Amino acid sequence: MKNSLIMPILKILTVLVWLVLFISQNRALLNEFAGGSGTEADPWQIATAEHLNNVRNYLGDEHNNKYFLQISDIELGISPWNDGQGWVATGGYNHPFCGHYDGNGFAIRGLMINRPISSYQGLFGYTKGAVIENLGVVNVDVTGDEYVGALVGYSFADSMIRNCFSSGKVSGNDHTGGLVGHNSYSAVNSSYSTGSVSGSLSNTGGLIGLGTYQALSNCYSRAEVQGNSSVGGLVGFQFRGTMSNCYAAGPVTGSQYVGGLTGRKITLGGYLDINNYWDMEASEQTGSAMGTGRTTLEMTYPYAAETFINWDFSEVWGADVDYVINDGYPYLREVGYVSAEETIIAHPEQYDVTNYPNPFNPETTIRFELWERGEVELVVFNIKGQKVKTLLQEMREVGEQRVIWDGLDDRGNRVPSGVYFCRLVA
Repeated sequence: MKNSLIMPILKILTVLVWLVLFISQNRALLNEFAGGSGTEADPWQIATAEHLNNVRNYLGDEHNNKYFLQISDIELGISPWNDGQGWVATGGYNHPFCGHYDGNGFAIRGLMINRPISSYQGLFGYTKGAVIENLGVVNVDVTGDEYVGALVGYSFADSMIRNCFSSGKVSGNDHTGGLVGHNSYSAVNSSYSTGSVSGSLSNTGGLIGLGTYQALSNCYSRAEVQGNSSVGGLVGFQFRGTMSNCYAAGPVTGSQYVGGLTGRKITLGGYLDINNYWDMEASEQTGSAMGTGRTTLEMTYPYAAETFINWDFSEVWGADVDYVINDGYPYLREVGYVSAEETIIAHPEQYDVTNYPNPFNPETTIRFELWERGEVELVVFNIKGQKVKTLLQEMREVGEQRVIWDGLDDRGNRVPSGVYFCRLVA
């Protein structure tokens, strides 16, 4: 795998890593979040499960101008977040989440919800005009009644989900999806799902259970989908709306209105089905209410000429030439992906750099690995892009490297709490 992460012709690699520094004397000011003021220019920083839980303090239309930025991976598969019925969904019918949540490329792991008679279940239960982007929910185990999804139970009123993904197990009765249970008058772009989705009644989909007037583009699902009525590899029931440049490639089973991509559709009042596909062999479904059926050979690299027509393989989609990312199926360039072991993996264009602990006080260790001997520069910047500290500028040998930052700048002064970038050039 390591060899596949390095392009042989690449001579200079530049990497940015988030560093979150807590200074003990400022902790009293950071009880609710790791920093920030909740504005677009200075979003509240989400570094822990406690910070994530505090997002629910800002629900409703009056908080539609609140911004949140996740600055590290968050584990919910531990006590108290997985005790009893597990996580309480953020936002409900009477108090939806209306803000802007940017996962910043990080993930939330181990989300557990066990509320089989409760509706609006997911990390976010109900959103209204919200934006959720750049976020993965990994290794979930979510069970609810109606409107059940790993990320959002019910996405409503011009909400936007983009560059997000989910993996794990999602179960419900009505309107159950791997990522979103019901997507209504809202959009989902550049997102995907894996794992398994099951619905006992109607509208079960690998990515979205029910889509009403939704705009769905550049998405896919490889989840195993089992349901009763209106069951689809990507969407269970598409009620009008638009779907473009999407595919499904997972097993699909159901009783009625079953399809490899979409189980059922209603087309009155506006409807578009543009360059969508499903794998007939993987799904074991030769029919679908939407899309075009293809064989596995036609949908995996090298892709058949009549498949993925007019898809953007320069910026949006990546071709899995070596079958190491997505078993040969196209993958989304800007979205992380999940291995069989449910581990977040960077795309091959990226480099493996980590730091621990993060958040930290008073110091953190930055780890990276070199596959060639060479000049290495490691510099810390603040969130405004100003240089804070040069940690390393020298020749380094092949192998694992470790560098400690003690929270001091180049002048020896301790920097304030906040988010910092670590840039590696090798």
